[in-house]
This record gives sequence, structure tokens and C-alpha cells, in this order.
Amino acid sequence: AASDVYKRQVGELIGRTKKVTPDDVYDAMLNIHDNDVDITVRRLAEVCFCSTRTIHRNMCTELKREKELLNQQLNE
Repeated sequence: AASDVYKRQVGELIGRTKKVTPDDVYDAMLNIHDNDVDITVRRLAEVCFCSTRTIHRNMCTELKREKELLNQQLNE
């Protein structure tokens, strides 16, 4: 029985949920945009407290398009 508990705990640690979701990335984009600053992957990573790789992994094509649109609005 003790080994079953150990296996379950290890599995929980390995299979935990993602910390950063695409919704989190989008919220971070809006926050950065509201501060009138260009949105970069590095800034998104800083706001989300994660690596730039995690941002790239969670940015679908829609989010990339939205990032470009928000940056265009700032530069107008």
C-alpha cells in the first residue's frame, strides 16, 4: 500500500497542470498594451513569470496575430 501512495504522489508532481495558459498570455498582452509599450515575447514571459519558450509554446496563430495588431495600434 505504501508503494501505491508513493506512485500516486510522483504521478501528481509529474502530471500537474500547466501554469501558463493561452488566456494568461492574452491577459498579459492586454496589460502590456494598456501601458503603451510594445508587446514582445520577453515582456510576456516577464509578466507571466515563465520562460520565453513557454510563451512560444502557448501562443497560437490567433494570439500572434493579435500581438501584431496591438503593436500596430501603438505605432499609429
